Amino acid sequence: SLSSIHLHHHLLPSLQHLHHFITPPSHLHHLLHHLLHHLLLHHLPQLIHTRPFEDPFEGGHWVEKTQEVGCGNHGNEMGWDTWGHPEVRVRRVRCMAVQGRTDVMKLHLLNRPNVRSVLITMFQNLLHTDYGSGALYWAARGSMVYAQHLRDAGNHFMMTSFGYDRGQGVGREAPTSGGGPFIAVHLRRRDYLVAHGDVVPSLQGVARQVNRMRSFLNISHVFLATDAPRSEKELLQIIDGLVWFEPTLDDLQLYMDGGVAIIDQWIAAHSRHFVGTGDSTFSFRIREDRQLMGFSRESTFNSLCGDKPGEEGDIINCEQPTYWPMVEVTTPPREDL
Repeated sequence: SLSSIHLHHHLLPSLQHLHHFITPPSHLHHLLHHLLHHLLLHHLPQLIHTRPFEDPFEGGHWVEKTQEVGCGNHGNEMGWDTWGHPEVRVRRVRCMAVQGRTDVMKLHLLNRPNVRSVLITMFQNLLHTDYGSGALYWAARGSMVYAQHLRDAGNHFMMTSFGYDRGQGVGREAPTSGGGPFIAVHLRRRDYLVAHGDVVPSLQGVARQVNRMRSFLNISHVFLATDAPRSEKELLQIIDGLVWFEPTLDDLQLYMDGGVAIIDQWIAAHSRHFVGTGDSTFSFRIREDRQLMGFSRESTFNSLCGDKPGEEGDIINCEQPTYWPMVEVTTPPREDL
């Protein structure tokens, strides 16, 4: 939606050691330095920090709007915490309450033609205009093919762990035999325990739900993709047939955390049945891959359920993910894409 606004620089934010990173920070230093190199050559002219309105239904109606607000303790000149990298400087910081689709930001960018680079933080506070709808989106999503060495690592794991030969083809073809003979579980922990504790079950709750799935689906093997520490993964071994991809130090040097996550995603996408965690984007991406490979809605749009107070039995009754149907691409892609 902002593609009509031509900024001269596309800047990656300088990353700190996020919840999703498992590798010690020192191992990531050289990668972050590389990502920051271009950014450090120039001070950022402007940063717009977004936040939601405190009352989205003020006056009883939800409307798209923006409003410039104070930045609190951050100040508005050279004082912004740039993700733990004090060498990155921002000339001007603006703070803005936002509500609506990404289009609402156009006016704020077009009115400043002399500003060549703008970094907008917390962009998730805005809604996608066309996310997940239309053939163009699915054509673009389907063209995103993971690196061959990561797919090969996932294929090798599926062969050695489940005896499943996915094949060594290029791209994202339909899986053989309706997928591998295993259930895949994406269990989001760490930051989700704080931000979305109501949808993350206890480890005992996970075990109860997954063991019931195994019995109902008559599938013996379970693949676990998770950001949980090893100690929690070991506690989950009360689930019969549970395995996970355990990278060696050499693997981490080669793939790094992002590559290991893609291997997990690739394996989970090939399971005969998949269950994710709430609104986690990692679960979203796996569901999209499964749709592109032709898996059924019933085997794809499933989520674990948070524990219910005082309930000790099987916990499977909760709201399940919204089904976003894939739009088939029937026209050739535009030549300018």
